[in-house]
Amino acid sequence: MSRAAKSLTGDPLTDALVPVAQRLAGALEDADADAAVAAFNDAETIIGDPLVAARALAVVAAAMVPTDQEPSRLLGWWQYREEYARLIAAGVNVGMAQQLSGMKRDLPDTLAFGHDNRQNGSL
Repeated sequence: MSRAAKSLTGDPLTDALVPVAQRLAGALEDADADAAVAAFNDAETIIGDPLVAARALAVVAAAMVPTDQEPSRLLGWWQYREEYARLIAAGVNVGMAQQLSGMKRDLPDTLAFGHDNRQNGSL
């Protein structure tokens, strides 16, 4: 006998949008426009009206964002995608790679990732 999954949002429609929001985030991470469009299409299939679906998907996606973090840290991975990709390739999990690559903008150039400070005797 299977047990019904617990609701994440308290509403079956928004629950159905949670995996769609995850796919949308993955599409952005992969810079995959087709997958992003597919996520919006999936939301429309679930909700019906395209505008209401887009709004509902935005609300669910926004609810998954940690609000105690600075936007520069949350979005920095997008600006520093090469650093993000390097961290992922090194085995760092997605959330930590996003945080670390987002921190790059806050570092002085002399401490930026990839800069070998050992050359000048520091560190």
